Amino acid sequence: MGWCFAMVNGRLAEIFFDKKRRGDNRIWAHCYVRMEEYKTKRERQQIKQDTKRVRVSYRNKRYKLLSAYAKRA
Repeated sequence: MGWCFAMVNGRLAEIFFDKKRRGDNRIWAHCYVRMEEYKTKRERQQIKQDTKRVRVSYRNKRYKLLSAYAKRA
């Protein structure tokens, strides 16, 4: 199991996923968070890096990766 920050439907969120052998990741949950919850400089840097790479749409109980880089990661 892994997790990272992402933009889900235009809002900051933490997403949780399972890594598979072929490099495909299956997202199984997310939770919306606020930037103010993360105080340290390292956490804020991680948010900036992750949100550039990962953008996700969640609709009808399904996740869809929107960024091209996220499909390769």
